[in-house]
Amino acid sequence: METNRVNVVRIIAGLMLASALAGILWRLDKSEISGVAGTAVESAKPSTDAQSAQNGSITGEPVQATASTSTSTAKIEASPFLRELAAALESIEAEPNILEREKKLQGLAEGIATSDIALVVEFLNERGSKKVVRYLTLRLIHRWAGSDPQTVADWLDQNAGSPLRREALNSVAAGWANKDLATAIEWARQFTDGEERGSTLITVAYEAARTEPVEALQLAAEMPQNQTRDDLVTHAVNQWATRDPKAALEWANESVDEGLRERLLADIVTTWAENNPMEAATVAVRRVNPGKQQDDAVVGVVQRWVQTDPEQAAAWVNAFPDSKLRETAIEALVKLWSDSDVTKAGDWVNSIVSGTSGDVAVGAYVEKVAIQHPEIAAQWAAQIRNDTLREQQMENLGELWLSNDPVAARAWITQSGLAEATKSRLLASRSN
Repeated sequence: METNRVNVVRIIAGLMLASALAGILWRLDKSEISGVAGTAVESAKPSTDAQSAQNGSITGEPVQATASTSTSTAKIEASPFLRELAAALESIEAEPNILEREKKLQGLAEGIATSDIALVVEFLNERGSKKVVRYLTLRLIHRWAGSDPQTVADWLDQNAGSPLRREALNSVAAGWANKDLATAIEWARQFTDGEERGSTLITVAYEAARTEPVEALQLAAEMPQNQTRDDLVTHAVNQWATRDPKAALEWANESVDEGLRERLLADIVTTWAENNPMEAATVAVRRVNPGKQQDDAVVGVVQRWVQTDPEQAAAWVNAFPDSKLRETAIEALVKLWSDSDVTKAGDWVNSIVSGTSGDVAVGAYVEKVAIQHPEIAAQWAAQIRNDTLREQQMENLGELWLSNDPVAARAWITQSGLAEATKSRLLASRSN
C-alpha cells in the first residue's frame, strides 16, 4: 500500500492555479478567527480495519475513518499519511508568494480522496486556526457536504464551538439542497438559533431557486421582511421568469408590497425580453407604473430587442408619446444600434431630427461616432436645436478630438459655433 502512495509534495507541484480561490484566501486573510477546538472528535465513516487510517493515500488508496472510535492526536500524528499532510501544510505556510500558496493549497485540497476527507477534517480541527488550515478545512467540508451532508451536519453538531461553523453550515445547506431539497429544508428549519436558522434557510432557498423557484419563494415567506429577504425574492422571481414569465408576473402582482412589486415587474420584463421582446414591451408600458422602474424596464427591453430586430424596436420606441420615457428609450436604442450598424442607426436618427426627442437621438449618435469619426460627429452635433445640449455635445467632442488629433481638432474648434469662452478654454488646454 505504501508503494502506491502519491507523494503530497509532488501533487502540490503538479496542479495548476485556480484563481477562484483568491477571493476565499483574501477573506481568510481578513478574518481573525482563533481557537479551533483541540479535543478529539469522532470521524465520519465506520471501518473494520483500524490500520487503514495508518496507511492511506492522499490521492490513491482511501483512508477509512471510524464513527465509533475517538482519534487521538498521537494516533493521527503516528499515521504516515497524516505526517505527509502535516509536512505539506508546513511547506505551504512557509511559502511567501501568495499565488504559489494558492496553487499549492488548491493542489492539496483537490488531491485528497473523498473517502479520506472525514479523517483529514478531524486532523485539521486539532491544528489551530492558521489561515491555510482554515482554508483547507472549509474547502474539504464543502466537498464533503456535497457527497454526504448528513454526516457533515452530525460532525458540526459535535463541534458546535468551531469558529468555522457558520460557513460550514452554509456548505452543508447548499450541498444538501442539491441532493435532497425537502430534507435540506427540514434540517434548516430545526435550528433554534435564529441567525443559524436564517442563514441556512437563505442558502437552501438560493439553491432551490435554480430549479424550484416557487419553493424558494415559500421559504422567503418564512423570513423577516428586510433587504436580504427581498433580494432572495427578486432572485427567485427572476429564475422563474426565465421559464414562465407570465406565472412569475401574476405572482408578483398579487404577493408582494408595492415597492418590491415594481422592482420585480421591471426585472421580469427584462428577462422576458430575452425570448419575446414584443410581449415584454407590452407589459412594460401597460403593467409597470411610470417612474424609474418603468424606465429601467423599457431600456431593458430595448437593449435586448435591438440585438435581434433593431428596426422593430425603433418602431416601438418611435410610437411613444413625447415624454421623458421616450427620450430615455431613444437614447438607449441609438447607442446600442450604432454599435452594430452605425449607418442604419444614423439613417433612423435623421428621420426623427425634429423636436426634443430628435435632439436626444442626435446627441446619443454624436457620442457613439465621435471617437472614430469626429468630423462626422461635428456635423451631427451642429444639428442639435437645443442650445444647451448642442453646446455640451460640441464641447465634449472638442475635448475628445483634441486628445486624438489636436491639429484637426483645433482647426474645427476655431471655426465652430462654440461660445468664445469655450473655444478659448479648449484651445488653451492643448498646445501644438
